[in-house]
Amino acid sequence: MATGAQVADGDGNATALRLYGDRIGITGASGTATLGFNGATPRALTLPDADGELLTADRAKIEAALGITRVKLAADHVNGTADYSAAAGFGFAPGAGGLYHFEMVLLVESDDVNNGVHLRLDGPAGETEFVSYQVFYPEDKTYKAPDRYYVRSEFGVGIPYGEISGAGVPVVCIIKGVLKTKGTVPASDVHVSIKSENNGLTVKLRGGSVMTFTRI
Repeated sequence: MATGAQVADGDGNATALRLYGDRIGITGASGTATLGFNGATPRALTLPDADGELLTADRAKIEAALGITRVKLAADHVNGTADYSAAAGFGFAPGAGGLYHFEMVLLVESDDVNNGVHLRLDGPAGETEFVSYQVFYPEDKTYKAPDRYYVRSEFGVGIPYGEISGAGVPVVCIIKGVLKTKGTVPASDVHVSIKSENNGLTVKLRGGSVMTFTRI
């Protein structure tokens, strides 16, 4: 294909797209608009028209268009008590009348091998039509016992946990589920709270834990 030629569709008809050695172009009634690049630096590419964007390599914009929201915990959340506390900034605000699939990959840690980390998934109970989720938790510090598996159909129910694999060693907990909200905007977000099995011993929800919600 010659430089600057219009790209053809499957029937051989010319499309609006033109390809050059160092840029791409879109041809319209008023001429051809081109966007150049040098190939040395990765770029987020956007070609807008009157109706919006034609093309983008921006992951956040692609995920937003697909109804995907990803939240990452920026720093460790630490709790040294037997009372639940939520990790600040680690939550998702669902919309009214939404159906969501969600998955959470959580890194939990205890400073004592005999002290468990207890989890709780909290959310807008009053505005929830239904919620159902599964929790997969590694069980034993020797890795010999079967993993724990829980099924929950409401928010605010604690998830107990057995001994940690090693003091100061993060282990993975996975939560997967489906949430459907009612027609009113939820009064609270969906978030994770943790507490220590024994008061005075420290547990953590580690930074880098991630939750992903997809509106379906």
